[in-house]
Amino acid sequence: RPDGKGPLPKAGGPQVRGFTQRGGWSEEPIRVIALNAIDADVKLQIAKIRYREIKVGQTRMSAALAGGVLKTVFDDVEFYDGRGRGAITVDASGAVPRFGANIAADGVSALPLMKDAGGSAWLAGTAKVSLAVTGAGGSQKAVIDSLAGKADVTFNNGAVVGWNLAQIIRGLKQ
Repeated sequence: RPDGKGPLPKAGGPQVRGFTQRGGWSEEPIRVIALNAIDADVKLQIAKIRYREIKVGQTRMSAALAGGVLKTVFDDVEFYDGRGRGAITVDASGAVPRFGANIAADGVSALPLMKDAGGSAWLAGTAKVSLAVTGAGGSQKAVIDSLAGKADVTFNNGAVVGWNLAQIIRGLKQ
């Protein structure tokens, strides 16, 4: 070692410096077998939900679990000045779990949502979001690798925060 501390590495052997294991999708098995053990039907009205920094307002939802299939329906969700609705399904009735989401939201204030979701707030405006995806697999990685569907985001009255687009376009014309 150049610093004189400890033994020298074997000649020709691998040398990894500054290695940091990257996080990613887990390959640990998803355990959904318990969904086959019970049947339930629940309706909820929630005043507010907070997950880390993300805030959700008044929410009306229901969940039905039967035969290993859990379907959660969001009838009305207040979300960053907008409203949303949708459904999330977990199907544990077969050999491989299947997952699905069909969600739509309109009138969502993009700037505070982006700030709360990731700390990077550079896009302002009102967003309309729709998501319809399905996936299957026994681990997070398998589900992500199998995802199929469609996502759509539309911004109205938007602005890129910190950029003067008009000035940039005028500069391009010159």
